[in-house]
Amino acid sequence: MCSKCFLTFVATIQVSVHQAAGELMVFRADRCNTNADVDFNWVGNTMSVSEQAEDTPSSVGFGLESSPFLPVDVLMSGNLTAGGGLFLEPSLALTLDNVALHFDSHASGHPARFVAGQSESDPNCALSCKENWRIAPNISVISRPQDLLVTPARAPCRLDTAVMPPGYNVAVVAGDGVIVYGGLRWFTIDGQDLTDATNIPSRQIRPSIPILFVGPAAVNYCTRDPTSCTCGSFCSGDVSTAVLSTTRSSAPGCAGSPPCCAFHETPLLMCWIERCSLVGLRSFDYCPVDDTHPTLISL
Repeated sequence: MCSKCFLTFVATIQVSVHQAAGELMVFRADRCNTNADVDFNWVGNTMSVSEQAEDTPSSVGFGLESSPFLPVDVLMSGNLTAGGGLFLEPSLALTLDNVALHFDSHASGHPARFVAGQSESDPNCALSCKENWRIAPNISVISRPQDLLVTPARAPCRLDTAVMPPGYNVAVVAGDGVIVYGGLRWFTIDGQDLTDATNIPSRQIRPSIPILFVGPAAVNYCTRDPTSCTCGSFCSGDVSTAVLSTTRSSAPGCAGSPPCCAFHETPLLMCWIERCSLVGLRSFDYCPVDDTHPTLISL
């Protein structure tokens, strides 16, 4: 057992309570969560209650055997069963919610390992990908994101309200660690609204201490640095996910361009110039790279 397994909270800066004027977007937490009663969060076996000892896991562990353990907050609810006990990690947190834990000394089934929340590149957990969000008509229908059918045209941005629905613990990926939302509604498993964001659990977001701008703070941030507030969607497999470095209007090919012109370079030695117009439309010019300076080729 582990004597240092606990839940900590991180104070998030630059946040104000605010309802944005854009879309109300709900995160698909049904596809990215750290709930123990979800079968796809396990390998080898699960903690589902079984009447057969040969089906009950002989042991329960957490994390990937081949990688260092990433801090995670596991939501344990309902009826769960294990054999020889739980093998906990020092930076693991367990949230117990109306749970009944059964330990079967005769269990002989395959060991179970909880592996959710152990990736910093899980495409289903990326906040920047529009496929991981759904548009909600109002806040009363957010508890079942799988029932919402409308995928937004972009990930939540400076005008939108992002919602983490109740009933789930998550381990979302915040990319470069800067989040700009018009509004934020983060619900706990029991429906408590952490709207002020001062108590968002650090184990539920990667990196654990993101820079978060919400409401008026987002407006101020985007006024100071409009190049960092370009709305869009960046999903696994997009060319944009391969970015090694991003510079702004002083970059090659951006001279004389609008403020939100960025030069991107990938590990494959390809680059592209990203520009946006005053109405928020984005365009791309591609260019080959030599050792000194890219030559702009408009497509």
